[in-house]
Amino acid sequence: MYTNNFTPIREYSYTVTKKDVNKNKVLLPNVLYNTMESTAINSLASIKDALHVDQHLFKLHILKNAYLKDSLKLTPKIQKLNREEVLLHIYVYKEIKNELEIICEATFGFKFKENVSLNIAS
Repeated sequence: MYTNNFTPIREYSYTVTKKDVNKNKVLLPNVLYNTMESTAINSLASIKDALHVDQHLFKLHILKNAYLKDSLKLTPKIQKLNREEVLLHIYVYKEIKNELEIICEATFGFKFKENVSLNIAS
């Protein structure tokens, strides 16, 4: 079974704090990555027992910087789902002039354990 369902699972919020930035008040890349990784894992919490612990980062695009006190929205979307793996695409948005603009996106892949039965809708 394969799905191309790009419906968001859930939206997560994150506010950039002083401990998350460098001396120029720019969000540190490792903090952004860790936040995206946590979002990916949390969004798949309902099937975590069926997944291998290790995930793989397939791609990461940092398009713009985030700064101190920026409010970020993280939206995970299922990119691919079959019996072997799930690919999850994470979009990071920042509100700029009353519009949401993508500042970063990443794709994480998770393999399913062998012989796991999932109730996946066709």
